[in-house]
Amino acid sequence: MGKPRRFFLQNFFSFMDKSLQRSSTFNGMNMHLAIATHLVDFFYNQFTFMNFKFGLYSLIDLIPGIGDVVSLLLAVYMIWIAKQLEVPQGKVNRMIGNIILDLSFGAVPLLGDVVDTLFRAHVKNLEILKEHAPKKTVPVSRPRFIAHN
Repeated sequence: MGKPRRFFLQNFFSFMDKSLQRSSTFNGMNMHLAIATHLVDFFYNQFTFMNFKFGLYSLIDLIPGIGDVVSLLLAVYMIWIAKQLEVPQGKVNRMIGNIILDLSFGAVPLLGDVVDTLFRAHVKNLEILKEHAPKKTVPVSRPRFIAHN
């Protein structure tokens, strides 16, 4: 990864840390886990059709390239959370494998959209994060800046 890209990512996560820690409800990794949980719910579990849950990601993914960018940004954020929580490297590798499968199939028009909707890589990665999170960091309510349903 080039220096400008690395510099941007470091500044982005530094900004996220500083701005999100101002919340009185959440602090530290608890807040990041809550944000990841709500993003995954928003993108994958927002609607139900014939007992099948799907979210905004299924609709965004129909626009070429946009779904892949959104997926990659969420994936990078979740990998960063895994590193901060010191998730074992084997589990991080599984998360990266899920992301690679998601992005690989996502590159195929229409068929990739169906596979992305069914495979749900970010849901699997969130389960890995929650499995390795200390019990005290499980989110119990929404951060203030996320709209309530």
